Amino acid sequence: MIKKILIAVNDSDPATQAAQAGAELAVQLGASVALVHVVVPAMVYMPEVAIADERILDDLRIEARNLLLNSAAKLPQSLPSEWFMPEGDPAAEIVDVAEQWGADLIVMGTHARGRLAQLVLGSTAEAVVRYAPCPVMVVHPQRSQMRREGKSVEQKELSVSEWP
Repeated sequence: MIKKILIAVNDSDPATQAAQAGAELAVQLGASVALVHVVVPAMVYMPEVAIADERILDDLRIEARNLLLNSAAKLPQSLPSEWFMPEGDPAAEIVDVAEQWGADLIVMGTHARGRLAQLVLGSTAEAVVRYAPCPVMVVHPQRSQMRREGKSVEQKELSVSEWP
């Protein structure tokens, strides 16, 4: 039974769509929700001194807090929710929060990058799926967004006999 849904949020459209899908599912199941946004300190290192610029890191923390507050405000008022703002590697932190909070399901978005971009850049969603302590629901961008980004949205319908 799914009673605790962890929703990973950031400022992307796929994450917004995932938050909406996770909230709708939580309402249907009577589950509670926690939002998680990971602050990535590695993004603020000054290469010349190999330390993080605390001012920039503080700005990232403020932006993360505002993002979590705005995301929480979009949830139905009847939905019990918490939020987490860990710092570190996004995939590892999402998995850690899921373990510590006791999540029954993680919901997150994906950018649906091509294979080469995924190989080079990695995929937070893929890493979370691989190491999560619970099932993960990955929400792909809507077709209209993929068209705006110039990605192919063609689908081939398979008959039952063609299923792998």
